[in-house]
Amino acid sequence: MTNNKKVALYYGNDDEFFEIMQRFYKTIDPKAFSVHKHSFDNNFYSAIVKEHPHLVVFDFVNFKHDLGHFAQALNFLRKNRELRSIPFVALFKSKEELEQNLFLLDSGIVYTFIKGLDVDIFLTDVFFMAFEDPIRFRQFATAPGIDCEANIQVLSSIVSVNADKLSIDTDIEFEDDALTIQSNLFEGFYLKNINSYFLNQNARVYDHIFNIDFLLPYPGPWDTPTEEHLRRDTVETWIENFKPQFNPKVGSICIVDHRLDSTEKIIELNSKVPCHVNFISEFTDNHNIVVMDRPSIIFYQTGYEEHGKKNTPQDLKIIIDQIKHMGDYEPIILMFNNPSKSEAVRQAFGYQHMLSDAQSIEHSLIPEFLKIHEAKRTEQNKAANEYKFQIQDNHRLVEIDYKVKISSLSEHVVTFYSKRKIPLYVVLVFNFPIRFFVSIIPPIYEIHNSPYGNQYMGFIHGLDDKDLSILRKFVNKLIPSPHDVFQQFLDTKNNKTEDIVENADDVTSADKAVADNEAAEQPSIPQRTMVVRKNPYKGKSKL
Repeated sequence: MTNNKKVALYYGNDDEFFEIMQRFYKTIDPKAFSVHKHSFDNNFYSAIVKEHPHLVVFDFVNFKHDLGHFAQALNFLRKNRELRSIPFVALFKSKEELEQNLFLLDSGIVYTFIKGLDVDIFLTDVFFMAFEDPIRFRQFATAPGIDCEANIQVLSSIVSVNADKLSIDTDIEFEDDALTIQSNLFEGFYLKNINSYFLNQNARVYDHIFNIDFLLPYPGPWDTPTEEHLRRDTVETWIENFKPQFNPKVGSICIVDHRLDSTEKIIELNSKVPCHVNFISEFTDNHNIVVMDRPSIIFYQTGYEEHGKKNTPQDLKIIIDQIKHMGDYEPIILMFNNPSKSEAVRQAFGYQHMLSDAQSIEHSLIPEFLKIHEAKRTEQNKAANEYKFQIQDNHRLVEIDYKVKISSLSEHVVTFYSKRKIPLYVVLVFNFPIRFFVSIIPPIYEIHNSPYGNQYMGFIHGLDDKDLSILRKFVNKLIPSPHDVFQQFLDTKNNKTEDIVENADDVTSADKAVADNEAAEQPSIPQRTMVVRKNPYKGKSKL
């Protein structure tokens, strides 16, 4: 951080947009904020690690680099707990470009903006996400009291797949729920009323919070197969045909390292090794994350009192106890920054496959170590029997239907009730009346829970001009009778939505003036009466 200023970074080549950002922060407090411009390159992450900014804006218009490398690096940055609080937001030239790069939304991006819309709304939204400070929020026409149940979608990612099961990283703690999962793996792959059989409190790979395993629901021996049933031979054929597109890396290693500068080295290492690299910066409450992928080798950088008790020998003992209970799994464990000799460590932990080194992890030597232990990795690879996607492959994305009760809607903010807890800064998908994204935020005005569940608020984003016009007209149509009109939309959604939002293509700036006039008469967002999170959020949060 520079001169103790709060730093925002802009990556891109739009000088005009960068100047707009600079002016925005200067009007707030030129002494407190600093905006820095960087160009995309293969080591773009170095500036983020070194400057430790409060906000990073990635401008993907005219982006000419490897998006797979970018997404993978972003995913590793999000795994470092010291960097995780930084909002990463993205600019696109069109809604189509955003949808084509949707994988970025579960690689670390928490908010999107289509360039050409009102940039001031973007800047105030992401400023709040970075600093949780109320500044000049605009007033918008708002339809309160909708009070309708409707399905939204939880954007999630397939971690691995085989003919028996799916492993999915997601952001809501679905347990004992009969879920409907929308996927684009292949035509007809639509899972309805599927139940999880294992829930883990940590995501395995992607920028989510939980991991859930699902058994694929094939018809039983006494069932009569119908066209709606998923057929095993269909899934097996698809896997066989799709093999060339799966991630060629096989097996995995795990690196546990709390040091901030190690993140850069791990990103570089990932491109040099033939296996998946799982990175954990420090433990919170669940050590099972280390063994979820059954890594063949675990590199463990030990922390002690001087490191804030991060990744202690006691943490490693918990991991080893889990490994012992797994029975058929014996990874090699290398314990670094540890003064004890290897034999002493083996005896102390009661685990024979251990080595100890007084030095810290030297990441550049890991590829050579993997070559020495190739047989160990090969043994693990044969047992894995699962396929993983390239990080930039949208085939891995799924949307899980989730029922909530919508309470209010404007073109800027939506509120709703949920029976399950939703972490802050999770990105959800809404289709009311068009597809848009919602990032859950601390409330910018007072909201209340109900017997239905907790009430949540989210910024609406990912809209283009046409979408915004449709949404604005929909909100204006809701205002006289919010519940009835919204319910009518839900009832006719699969038929003709034009009856609800007629002539949407004709919406012009004149309609915005109408919306602005109505905002003065309708309940709207106060500019300063906010409930701002002063203390660390006690629930789950992605930032």
